[in-house]
Amino acid sequence: MLEDYESFVNIENRFNGGYQHWLYTEQFKSEFWANRSCGVVAAANTAYYLTEHHNMNLYDQGTLNIANFTGFINELFEFVRPFLLGIPTLTNMNRGFLKFARSKGEFNLKSRIHKNFNDKTETIRFISNALKKNYPIMMLNWNSDIRRLKYHWVTIIGYFKDESEEYILISNWGHVEKIQMDQLFKDKSIYKGLIYFEL
Repeated sequence: MLEDYESFVNIENRFNGGYQHWLYTEQFKSEFWANRSCGVVAAANTAYYLTEHHNMNLYDQGTLNIANFTGFINELFEFVRPFLLGIPTLTNMNRGFLKFARSKGEFNLKSRIHKNFNDKTETIRFISNALKKNYPIMMLNWNSDIRRLKYHWVTIIGYFKDESEEYILISNWGHVEKIQMDQLFKDKSIYKGLIYFEL
């Protein structure tokens, strides 16, 4: 788990992480582009967490509330810019996020990328290693069988096991959800991947 996964990007004590539709309701972007900005939100979640927990200079929008965090999402939008189908690849996310970090004077970030979901052990190791180092992970799924992950980016904030199952915790549309790992590995999505950034 992240160190403070229970209060991950705690916005007004109602949300854990951003919600892409705020770009529309707060009048930053059209509804069309807000609907394609899940990856921008995952990037904003990550950048805020790096600021708060790794002493980076990425978030500078003031008090954490809906208006300010949406302004931050909008700022990232200019770097992690969606296409008509959103942010389609890990490469697009990697390039845009690092460009944003450099614009803030942060040149030491490195990305870690994982695409091989055929190897369950290696995938779980990748997630666990990132979380142990207290780095959130962005996950992309294209045509996922899991409806709430279909053509979507989310932010992984935890991993745990109970007696019979393994799970990840994700920030998705501003709320924490639990996903069974076996669902991910059975999923027939043609493209999925993980990326995180570390010092």
